Amino acid sequence: MGIARLMNTDIKSMVQVCAVSWTATVLAFVMLVVFLGNSFGGFSRINVLPYFRHSIHYNFLSIFVPAIGIITAINAYVVTGKLGLHHLKKPAGLYAGIMAALGFLTVGLILLHGLRWEVGRPVYGKYGMLLILLICSVGATLAGGMALGWALDKSRIRLNG
Repeated sequence: MGIARLMNTDIKSMVQVCAVSWTATVLAFVMLVVFLGNSFGGFSRINVLPYFRHSIHYNFLSIFVPAIGIITAINAYVVTGKLGLHHLKKPAGLYAGIMAALGFLTVGLILLHGLRWEVGRPVYGKYGMLLILLICSVGATLAGGMALGWALDKSRIRLNG
């Protein structure tokens, strides 16, 4: 809704476009992960990534950081296209995707090294992988949204709505 207000456009149509775009890209990512998991012998024996001497948290980050960046870039591309700003589709997608990935990575590393919260070694009742994913996603959302807003505001174009 913030993008629609920033650009003076119809809020309802922007929410619909964003919901469809986000759902499609996340569903495609989940299907890819399930396909890779099943093709490599199931999730109990998945060996997609090379052996790391480090914690499982680094595997978690190496899977989700690029995924978050790609998903955010695609969605920013779609949103700017829906706004009719075709000259901003690529830069806005690029900036938003990179910043979302960096925001996710930054929060993930802060949780690992600052708070000692680690995927794969939960303290029961305190945190787990889904909570860490949620907190890292908040960092990605703030950074990616800031980059998209910056790219749109830098264009100095306001739509007449």
